[in-house]
Amino acid sequence: MIEGASTAVQLIDRFELMVGVVDDYAIFMLDADGTVATWNRGAQRIKGYTAEEIIGRSFTVFYTPDDLASGKPARELQAAAASGQHHDEGWRVRKDSSIFWANVLITAIYDADGRLIGYANVTSDETDRKIAEGLIQRAHLMTERDRVACELQETVVRQIFRAGLRLSAIANLISDPQITSRVLSSIADLDVTLKEIRAVITGQHPDRLAPRPHATVRSASRGHNVMGRRAGRFTASS
Repeated sequence: MIEGASTAVQLIDRFELMVGVVDDYAIFMLDADGTVATWNRGAQRIKGYTAEEIIGRSFTVFYTPDDLASGKPARELQAAAASGQHHDEGWRVRKDSSIFWANVLITAIYDADGRLIGYANVTSDETDRKIAEGLIQRAHLMTERDRVACELQETVVRQIFRAGLRLSAIANLISDPQITSRVLSSIADLDVTLKEIRAVITGQHPDRLAPRPHATVRSASRGHNVMGRRAGRFTASS
């Protein structure tokens, strides 16, 4: 029995030594009430506390004010005690008050009589992964927005072309120079709008293109000739 007990102690010592030098994970024990009982190198690196600073304090210092207000720390211990383990991902707080995205596994520890004696907590810092996932989601969102915007731009361009062609056809039927002048001015505005849309589509993003001077028609026949040329450009562009 004594030899067996000695072997068990040696195994425990080796396990604690192994855990102590792990850098990638915060591995520590909690008492049944959530007090920090052990601390490894990874816990110090991730959370910022030395063993002397944190052992004996409540693990609630790792939670955000919102989580504390909602009673999350106690709920997590209760969940681990009820089912044996509890997994969570969420924001945790370092010693310097900065936050990181934590992947946390809390495992309940029982003695030989089935009494809860504490918890094992394994925490990893997944902040980089969380940021990468957010960037990917934003990229997908921007891609979808770009697709919708492109389809909308193409629709608007087609509608403007059609409006220009209709105005050109109407202008050829008008004999009043003043009305013809107004129609020409409207077509000039449509022409500027089309240039702005094309600039946006090609990535030029102009602040504002200089508007073309409104056409002045001295005679109905000259107006019709100008409109004929514009009609040809609309037809060719579409």
